[in-house]
Amino acid sequence: MRSTAMILFFCLLLGALTVSGQTADLDSLRTALCVRDSLYLVSPDNMEFQLSEGQYGSLRFGLLVGWDNPGLDDASCFALRGVDSLDVAVEAEGGFGDKVDRVLRFTISGSGTVGADQPGQLLLGWRNEGPSTYGNMAGFINLANNGGAAVWDAAGLQWNRANTALPMSWRQANFMDLAMTRDGTMWASLTAGQTADTAPQGLFRNSGAGWSAVADSLFGTTRLVTVVAAEPDSVDRIVVGTLRDGFFISTDGGSSFTQWSSQLGAGMENPPETFRVTAVDWTGSRVLVAVRAVGLFISNNNGVDFVDTGLRVPDDLDKTSPTMVLPEANQLLTDPADSDHILVSLRFHGCYESIDGGVNWHDLYGDLLVPDPLDNGAWVRSALSVGIDPSDGQTLVMAAEQWGLYRTTNGGLNWNLVAEEVQPESVGQLRRIEILADPSTPGRMYAMEDGWSLISSDDAGATWTHFDPQPTLNTSLAMAMRPGGDGGSFVVGTWNGGLYETGSAIAISETYSTETSPELRDLDLGLFLRFNSGTMDDHADDPALPADAFELVGQTYQGWAVWRSTDDAPDDMILVGKFDRVNPEACIAGFCGDLNFQPLPQCYHSTRAACFGQDEDGKIWFFDSEVYNAFRYNYAVTAFDYANTAEITPQNLPRDMIISPRWNGDTRSIFSGAPYNGAGNRTKHAVDRTTEPVAGGEGVYVFPNPLRNDAGIPGEEGRTVVFTNLPDGARVRIFTTAGDDVINLGSDNMSGGQIRWKSENRNGESVAAGVYLYKVEVEGRDDLWGRLVIIR
Repeated sequence: MRSTAMILFFCLLLGALTVSGQTADLDSLRTALCVRDSLYLVSPDNMEFQLSEGQYGSLRFGLLVGWDNPGLDDASCFALRGVDSLDVAVEAEGGFGDKVDRVLRFTISGSGTVGADQPGQLLLGWRNEGPSTYGNMAGFINLANNGGAAVWDAAGLQWNRANTALPMSWRQANFMDLAMTRDGTMWASLTAGQTADTAPQGLFRNSGAGWSAVADSLFGTTRLVTVVAAEPDSVDRIVVGTLRDGFFISTDGGSSFTQWSSQLGAGMENPPETFRVTAVDWTGSRVLVAVRAVGLFISNNNGVDFVDTGLRVPDDLDKTSPTMVLPEANQLLTDPADSDHILVSLRFHGCYESIDGGVNWHDLYGDLLVPDPLDNGAWVRSALSVGIDPSDGQTLVMAAEQWGLYRTTNGGLNWNLVAEEVQPESVGQLRRIEILADPSTPGRMYAMEDGWSLISSDDAGATWTHFDPQPTLNTSLAMAMRPGGDGGSFVVGTWNGGLYETGSAIAISETYSTETSPELRDLDLGLFLRFNSGTMDDHADDPALPADAFELVGQTYQGWAVWRSTDDAPDDMILVGKFDRVNPEACIAGFCGDLNFQPLPQCYHSTRAACFGQDEDGKIWFFDSEVYNAFRYNYAVTAFDYANTAEITPQNLPRDMIISPRWNGDTRSIFSGAPYNGAGNRTKHAVDRTTEPVAGGEGVYVFPNPLRNDAGIPGEEGRTVVFTNLPDGARVRIFTTAGDDVINLGSDNMSGGQIRWKSENRNGESVAAGVYLYKVEVEGRDDLWGRLVIIR
């Protein structure tokens, strides 16, 4: 694909699309070329010219050629490859926005129907093919619609979804925590990573119309929200805990927040550098916040100030004299029937209780504290959450990590292991359990055991059954219900699921993973994918079959080429400037039009890349210093490319470039067959320097001077010089420095105030290198003498 033979192939392809006089649709042509690793190049519509005569500050004499940057639709193409074999219809739309060619390969993991509410994953992973020269791009698109907030409709006996306005581009919709007020407003901490605590997305609110981000600049993707609590009877009072930066208090519905972090550890001898909040609760005017390795704090004035509750626990109950240390809390819960009754679930230490609003605390070990000299740590129960029977504050259900559910009916004096008949064979997998008690249904409790099952009890936790029907996903860290109950309805915030709705467009740029190079993560690729109904399969059950996959080819032009010819030979255009915008030359330093510019060897002469620039309006300019006054030139600007370069390195770029048309019928362009080539933009321009010769002829000059073999008038380098600004009737005589008459150029040789000399004597022989004198003779005026140097 990188050779002249391949360019010939593209030409043959072009012909195949126009056989029998039937012209293919232009969009179809461009798509076909894109699929076949080429690009329909388009020349700029028009050019503009500005002559520099010193009026642009330090700019030397020359001609500025300018043109507008093309739009994505004109300068790039994209096409799907390999989708015909899929059961699902895939569509691509938008405009390819990268500056380099890309081939993105998409491969499915999992099996199922696109947009379906199904238990399994349907994850479409993608990455760019080829070398990583221009950075790596990768991401995931979750094509299942099984995640987010699952709402149990007790009246309709069915699960519904409450995901309106959540982005379908997330790899996963993960609810870290969930809170609800009495009017049904939901607050949630959401992430989008492979695990529930990665790729934070911020704090969200749903008042019934759908989810919206709250204080996105404060939380968003930069700060992981770990827990959230709302005052049950207020839509304005919320407390938000974070992974590292303490907690935030709002009393105006999230319009503004007050942060609490380092001030909490002000009295500590060695305060921590981070402040991880693990549990929060807001009831009435009281706010409780647990900060790891700092303490359990309480405010009784809606978060205006906080004090340490002083809660401490023994570090090791196997010791005779244990040390009292700060506990780590997993949950805070206020008894809905008694606001002074508070329970805190602790790591290692089960539940602690306060019956005076958080002033004093005591443990609820009860008969779980059984000393065993042969088994250190037999007392350990890491409480994950706790539920209170609304009708009896002495009846509690505690979820213990890797144990299951314990129940007490006497305030923690005695505990019994319950729900054993519905637990997994290995209770070691029970690492996260959320308990929810329904105050509107006496005795009703729910326990969401992450990764296992949603179980329920109708007798205050004495017996349990698997909830029927189960939510589609049993992966959940948070549940919520309206304070006071909602007729049995509640919400399960899941993680590990997708949100895709069939036929929706997904922006590929919004699906980047951490495998995407950091410098590319803000790139708007400009492309969208749309998946219609159908199934996809990774064929994991049959290794002989490959997983469903397809490719998206995106191509753009490599750069700009500027061409020039003389007025008398318009088709003999030479390349005078080339700028590779994908691989800009490292030797470029400064702008070639600057008077102080010093060209570097093997850089300026090869492509004159330093002569290109861009103004604040986005217009591209090329500076051409090899022009002469009163000459007419033809210019053309083309895009150029090397076919698809997505899978090759810059060092292996082909030598032959493909260009867009310079003029209608340009045979140098691959797109030379009408109507695909367009008219090109070749434009004639006369260099007209404004200097007016004085009566004595002081404005007369000769160029190029000196005359060199490798420079000068295009096509006549090292051969022709031009005497310009000559008065009417002037003649030019050339002499050697010894006074020998070389040639007499009469006024009949003059055209437009110019006389051209081909550096030949009167016998048509090329003159030798050296210094020559010229005399301009005009009747009635003084003769004008000058010097011309010829270097062979």
